[in-house]
Amino acid sequence: MQHPRRTSEFHDEPGTATKRNSRSTQMRLSRIARPHSIDRQTLGLPSSANRGSRITPQKQAQNNGITEAPGTANKYTTKTSRIARPSSGERQTLGIPGSALRGSRTTPQKTPTSISKTATRVLFTAEKQRNAHNDKKWVQERAQQITEYLRETVSGAVHGLSCEFFARSGCLRQMSTKQFIAIINHFLYYIWGTRFTVGNNYIDDIINIMQKLQYPHQVNKSWLKTPNTPHSFGFVIQLFDFLMDFVPPHNEDQINDKEFEFEDPETLTQSSLMQESPDADFTALVLQNSEEGFKLWDKQLDDDLHNLKQQTCDVLIYKRCGLQGITALDAQLEELKTDLSAEEKKRPKISEEEEERCNRLETELKEIQEQIQTAQESLEIINNKLTELQEEKNECKSEHTHLVKKVEQIQKILSTQTVSVDRRDALIEELEQRKYMLQRMERTLRDLEGSQHHQQVLVSRHKKRLTDQIVKYNDHIRNISCTKLQCDESVLQLPLNPQLEDVKERIKMLEATRASVQNQLQQIIQQKQVLDKQALQMNHNINTYLKTKCAELEMAIKHAERDSKEIAKQMQTQCTVLDAQLHKLEERMQQLQIDCKSLKNTKHEKHMALENLEKQNEDLMNRAELEYKTVADEREAYLNEYETKLEQANQILLQFVEEIEQRETMLKRIEEEEVKT
Repeated sequence: MQHPRRTSEFHDEPGTATKRNSRSTQMRLSRIARPHSIDRQTLGLPSSANRGSRITPQKQAQNNGITEAPGTANKYTTKTSRIARPSSGERQTLGIPGSALRGSRTTPQKTPTSISKTATRVLFTAEKQRNAHNDKKWVQERAQQITEYLRETVSGAVHGLSCEFFARSGCLRQMSTKQFIAIINHFLYYIWGTRFTVGNNYIDDIINIMQKLQYPHQVNKSWLKTPNTPHSFGFVIQLFDFLMDFVPPHNEDQINDKEFEFEDPETLTQSSLMQESPDADFTALVLQNSEEGFKLWDKQLDDDLHNLKQQTCDVLIYKRCGLQGITALDAQLEELKTDLSAEEKKRPKISEEEEERCNRLETELKEIQEQIQTAQESLEIINNKLTELQEEKNECKSEHTHLVKKVEQIQKILSTQTVSVDRRDALIEELEQRKYMLQRMERTLRDLEGSQHHQQVLVSRHKKRLTDQIVKYNDHIRNISCTKLQCDESVLQLPLNPQLEDVKERIKMLEATRASVQNQLQQIIQQKQVLDKQALQMNHNINTYLKTKCAELEMAIKHAERDSKEIAKQMQTQCTVLDAQLHKLEERMQQLQIDCKSLKNTKHEKHMALENLEKQNEDLMNRAELEYKTVADEREAYLNEYETKLEQANQILLQFVEEIEQRETMLKRIEEEEVKT
């Protein structure tokens, strides 16, 4: 049996049907991808909803600096090629013709011929690629190649097709359903041998087989029923082209004599799957075992195939990890799991308040970072719009001055020249047109000045919003510094004009303070656990020794409470009864006082035991102070490193402030020039 060039284990995965359904739905969806853009109304720009409407050159000249080109957002996407192998469409890319680019259509306004038209902006368009089965040239070329291949095969290799069938021109267009099934079975022989064939229910068989092969295109029952019709022939040729990729060449001896030259992954310049291999020897071993494994899989020798896989995995584990087989790797994994569980048990517990506080700080930092990022992006967009508006304003001014000069020249010529009545009327009409043009340009100039002022207001608002968020964060840091968390507020506070690096540095500092607080909490929790154990032991001893007396006292207290409740209810009606009960209660209280004295004596004894325990606690506290001193020294060294980093950040901040001052001076110059003009 001949072996294909590409071998893989074809198993029915649980998500195969869903993948096929998702592919079919993706092909039915629109191929126009519209990327998300910033809301134009939030930036104070006019709406661009009517992008598809026709506009005049004059109107487009006014909106060039404000609205974007409508064609820039419309990009056409095509379906990706076949997975894990080069597609036939990529090999025949040069043969597929592309349609011409579609330009934008504009309706010119009716203006006099003497007035020059303003230049319109070219709209960027993208072309939608044609599908392969609809391209007649590609279908004809691939059908000719498939026919030549089937003609060159050994006579009788394709069951049900004779040599006379291929002698006719366009034989594939005249094939019957049986001949179509015979060609499919011929191609499937090189993939699965005789394990899977197409039978009487050929439509369902072909659909299931194509799903296992991960066929990247849609398969419909309509063109499988009539493969020789014109609307189905393109799909059939595309299917044959996909199956023909698995067919080996005719000269099999030449391929067997050829040897692969393997290279180490370090010497490879381009990214490939061979870079995941440990070395060239292992790559050669994998290719050799894959060929042998395909033979075992084809013969359904599952045990031998499993042993071959196990040997290959053992070699890979030895080259990667230096371990002898999967058992050694599993043993090491078990050891690591036990170590991990032990470390998790040793990990101290953090209080919920500290965790909530840290989470709040992290969320606030993320929100501030996102707000700073959005503000910077909006500032960049507004600055770009301002520069574009300034350029358009300068162009309008230059055009206005040019028109004024032309009018002055015409007036001078008219003052020195005598003309006829017709010529005079024509010049007057042209003068009126020039005046209309001048009024239109002045109106556009006023619109541009108004939009520029609006953009400046938006810039100031974004700056104010950014400073408010930074001030809020700095106030929160100052409040934290006043608590028991000992943190340097001057280091953690953000400047009024921060960079992204400053925010990242503050996050690192907050994480460092969080780690130090966790260490302190760990020590305090350990001490608290020891004291709790001792207190529980003492309470247990007290309860066991005085259990009987406490029970009597509890019963007496319960009776007294019950009697007091009854007395409170019958206060007005039974005064005499209450006096007798009070007398009895006084006698009872005397007895209780005697019992309390005895309890005080026992309490004094226990107090002495507590003093001994306090001495032991003092020893423990002294040890904890020594450990805390070592931690404090390490923390001071850590803070010194961060002080150096803070100095570097301050230098960067100074450079950023200088750059802002330069830009402010440039803006002032521009404003002064505008005031002068």
